[in-house]
Amino acid sequence: LIRVAYTRVYMTLLTRGAGAARYSAHVPTTLLEKALIGSSSAVRALADPRQARLVGVVGETTGGAALHRLHRRMERHPVGRTVLQDRPLITSETLHAETLRAMPAGSLGAEYGAFLARHSFDPD
Repeated sequence: LIRVAYTRVYMTLLTRGAGAARYSAHVPTTLLEKALIGSSSAVRALADPRQARLVGVVGETTGGAALHRLHRRMERHPVGRTVLQDRPLITSETLHAETLRAMPAGSLGAEYGAFLARHSFDPD
């Protein structure tokens, strides 16, 4: 019984999730690979939080269920459906710093503008 359970777990970790590529640059990974990539990236990101790429990797390898829930919620809301359909880009041409600074204090736009300024980022 233990051997059967171990074999099932082993096969699940090695095979589940490694289906066909979802887009041109996608590299399918198994649950085991996701766990290894996610945990090593998390440790490295905790050691140096300025490594935004590592924080992104943790989100990509561990956030699948949350992204699916978010997608379903967006599909059920009229604004969410529009965003999913139009797929707008946030760039310095479509979102000006002055516009963000003019937004009410505490709003998402004002906070995003403050974040960009504080870290010397631009939307591009």
